[in-house]
Amino acid sequence: MVAEFMEPKFARAGITGIPGAAGPGQSGDPVSDGLGAFAIGAASTTGTSRYATALGFGAKASGHNSQAWGTNALAFKENSIAIGLESNATATNSVALGPASQALGINATALGSNSSAKDDRTTAVGSGSSAASNASSAFGYLATSSGYRSQTFGAYSNATQIHRLHLVTPLRLLAIGH
Repeated sequence: MVAEFMEPKFARAGITGIPGAAGPGQSGDPVSDGLGAFAIGAASTTGTSRYATALGFGAKASGHNSQAWGTNALAFKENSIAIGLESNATATNSVALGPASQALGINATALGSNSSAKDDRTTAVGSGSSAASNASSAFGYLATSSGYRSQTFGAYSNATQIHRLHLVTPLRLLAIGH
């Protein structure tokens, strides 16, 4: 019995023949040099990050275990996930889901188009929602929570003070906190 052994090598996904992968004036082969990583789409890359995935034109997943899916989606740190056109997850364990969503702090989560979780441990859920200060949360269309550990719930709601809870209901406003 004769056995043949092959030396293991890093996978390189040089897939450029996908219909529509590069249009007029666009260039750049996908680059994926990290262990278990994969990039597909013109100008997409995972660089040397391990177990990262970049899918879409210009998608970049540069943190270990990061995922960037969508045109120009960016997942920059370990375990970050960016899904949607120009979504950004730029800190460790951050998640941005939706077109132009941004999760910029450690453990931040932004869900919805144009939503933004700007500081550590912030959560923004709803189109255009924003959680801007450490440990704040905003839930609802255009909801804003900018005070430290403030919480806001409902469309157009706004919490700007420290440890503030702001709820908007159809007929009344309830604010609880210091």
